[in-house]
Amino acid sequence: MIEFDDDALTRALARLPVGEYAPIELLRDRARQARTRRRLAQAGIAMTAVALIAVPSALALGGDGAGRPQPAGSGAADCPATFAAVDVSDVPPVPVDDVSDLPEPLRLMWMPEAAPDPDRVFAEDASARNAAIDDRLAGCPEPADQSILVVQAEGGVVTRSVLILRADPESVGADESSTLTVDDVEVHLQRGDGFVYAWWESGDATWELRADTLSDDEIAELIRTMRTDGERVDVSDWSVAADAEQLIQGTGRSDRPGDYIYTAVAGDLRLTVTDEVDSIWLHARPGSRVTEFLEREVLVTPLPERGTLLAWHLHDGDTVTLQGQASAEELLAIGETIGVTPPDDPRFDAWALGEEEPQQ
Repeated sequence: MIEFDDDALTRALARLPVGEYAPIELLRDRARQARTRRRLAQAGIAMTAVALIAVPSALALGGDGAGRPQPAGSGAADCPATFAAVDVSDVPPVPVDDVSDLPEPLRLMWMPEAAPDPDRVFAEDASARNAAIDDRLAGCPEPADQSILVVQAEGGVVTRSVLILRADPESVGADESSTLTVDDVEVHLQRGDGFVYAWWESGDATWELRADTLSDDEIAELIRTMRTDGERVDVSDWSVAADAEQLIQGTGRSDRPGDYIYTAVAGDLRLTVTDEVDSIWLHARPGSRVTEFLEREVLVTPLPERGTLLAWHLHDGDTVTLQGQASAEELLAIGETIGVTPPDDPRFDAWALGEEEPQQ
């Protein structure tokens, strides 16, 4: 088995701290605004500013997608094909006022002797936003999770991961550093230190790719060989997938968001819990490996200059990450003590309405 740990996708895309991929999200927002300005300009409409907010996508392990609805858009032209296409920007998450308002399975903390008391503890409630998603999907099939994750490894250590998913055409895009033409498909590329981001349109669908490393030839081969079958993404003819350690269909990366995210911070130590069942393999990056504690698989990822990140499922309905400037062994020792904690624990006196100061 292999271990992966990375907070790169998580904060930006699942509201966890993000490293490598955060710049891409900013570029996507700028590109989205630019495309909207161009469309309105072509229609003769003057526009001084456009504020567009992409709906964060959730990470969740979705299995093979059996028994799920057919992709929206396959039978309803006006229905969104992805959750990101459902505009609920007017219903943002709100701070949770008190720790007792947080669902018990998410109310986690390490043992007092394992690590210092938290400086800040806080949570967000997005249940109203998710109710709005349901309202705005009325009469439409639920968007399908058309995504696949390819993970390569050697000797139990991840060497490369590639995520491919169907995306909302209004939320993809970047100030591409290059374009690649593959037959009649134009691929927009953004490359950085340790990441590759690409998007392209094929038929009536827009696709997005995120990887650690990927050559132009490998991207071209993917586009020529990738097929879809309902909500499944078939990359079986792609050479990169041929020797994959993990090939996860329906990753949940573009699935329904969760209702809550809870965070406890003690110096550089950061514990985050969501009620999204994220696949820990979505955090896979070069150097990641899998170990086990509490009879659960734990993904361990070394983060350059940022310590270590662990990702695991403590319960069946949550995803836990723990990050800190510590060795993997030290962080695992802290993680093994994490469990549900009573709301009257004095460490919750640091409860705050957001990232900044605790309540007085």
